[in-house]
Amino acid sequence: MTPQARKQMMKAAGVDKKNRHDLPKDANAALEILEKRKQRMEELNPEKREKAEEKDRWEKVLLKAEGEKVRDDPTRLKKMAKRQEREKKKSAKAW
Repeated sequence: MTPQARKQMMKAAGVDKKNRHDLPKDANAALEILEKRKQRMEELNPEKREKAEEKDRWEKVLLKAEGEKVRDDPTRLKKMAKRQEREKKKSAKAW
């Protein structure tokens, strides 16, 4: 059974769990959320920060193994935001 088929089956059964690393489709909103997460991690003491970072890494690896897309790379999100702005300007100009 593929991960996507398993996910669809779980959704149909009503056992859909929320992905903690799921970000909005809007790149600017996703960047804001990532920035808040980064600030929150910096506020933690070193031991708790290391544990939290390790937990996040494992969760991301497991999500990727299940076939989920983890969009948390700031450089790629910035490029995506620029592209979305260009598309908005182009469509506004065409309209």
